Amino acid sequence: MGEITREDIELPNYRNSNPVGSLAGEDMLLGDVAVAKILAGLNGHYRGKKSTGKTQLMRDIYNGFFHGNKWALWEEGRSDFKPKELFESLNISLAKGSIENMPECRAVYSADDGVEYLIRSYKENGDSDGGELQLTWKKISKEEKERIEADFSITTADLQVLRNVDKRFFCIDEYNRCPEVVMNLFYGLMTGEINHDGTIIKLGNGYYSGIAASNPDDYEGTFKMDPAMWARYHIVLDFDAYEITVRDRDELKTKNLSPGVQEARLKDLTDEVEEIFKGIGSKKPTLKERVVLQYLQSGLNYCSNPDISSHSKEQINWPRACGECDKSTRLCGVLRGIDERAVRAVYRLAKGLEEVVRIKKGHKRNHDVKINPVDSLVLAYQFVAPYKGIVSPKAGKE
Repeated sequence: MGEITREDIELPNYRNSNPVGSLAGEDMLLGDVAVAKILAGLNGHYRGKKSTGKTQLMRDIYNGFFHGNKWALWEEGRSDFKPKELFESLNISLAKGSIENMPECRAVYSADDGVEYLIRSYKENGDSDGGELQLTWKKISKEEKERIEADFSITTADLQVLRNVDKRFFCIDEYNRCPEVVMNLFYGLMTGEINHDGTIIKLGNGYYSGIAASNPDDYEGTFKMDPAMWARYHIVLDFDAYEITVRDRDELKTKNLSPGVQEARLKDLTDEVEEIFKGIGSKKPTLKERVVLQYLQSGLNYCSNPDISSHSKEQINWPRACGECDKSTRLCGVLRGIDERAVRAVYRLAKGLEEVVRIKKGHKRNHDVKINPVDSLVLAYQFVAPYKGIVSPKAGKE
């Protein structure tokens, strides 16, 4: 098995050199966060105005890490789309085979015996030197006729076969062009599972990641995503918050003037991605990391108001109840704690970001690189916390 190199993560057609942070002396870019999300096996959402590079970044990863449709799925959002169509198809060979092999039965009526049942059969033509077979009809009982039909018939469920369940990566562009009810159906794909005839089917082989991309809600033909839907995504990359530089735009024009999304060279890094993913999953948080994660979950959820017996922001009308508190303009009144699922996403994304730093520095897998874990956790929090409903609306506007 090979190693993912710096060249692999320098995405061929997406450009944005505007740093989102720094780790161990390396500028971290929006593309680096996208790669870290893949290595950590998290789902994510790309949000931003048109022509900000959302689709291009998604396509570069789709082609450059998962060899396009070899290990990944790509769909465009539309109002009539049914996610099950990606995974269920008809087994035409089974259907044809059943028709060809099904014995021909028919019901006939006689005045003496009522309804009788016949089955198509054959007998040897004794008058023929060649031993030819002569088709005939043989009488059978009603019970025999029903047994034959049961043995050779197939149900709709038998005709359905599952496909694409081994794919590791799922992309849906123009996600919010689907109505809300369809958006909800897609959430299972982001978490790596589908409901097939009442049975939960896991996608991938232990590794799975998904990305949805959407334009702002005020674009014509789009549907609004509610806060609960936003909260379902592990991370959100807001492309409008990190605009590409003039130099990036100029470089893209120099490289290729063809309009539309550019196709990256197909590369299969699936095994390498899965190996890093397994390594991240085997790690346990250090004491320092546990303290930081506990603060993000419980510390930011603590209210010092002595009238609140539990001292939890969950028990008050936060942030309205902070209006008369002298700490309302401080961190206490601005942020609340993240939930358990978000805590885990912060940790895994932080480990993914650390792997990206190792790759950028040219180190082999599991090489010891000095990275302050607080820095990686804080950078990861920057992309997990937004759209989780933990920021005071007033502070958000300001």
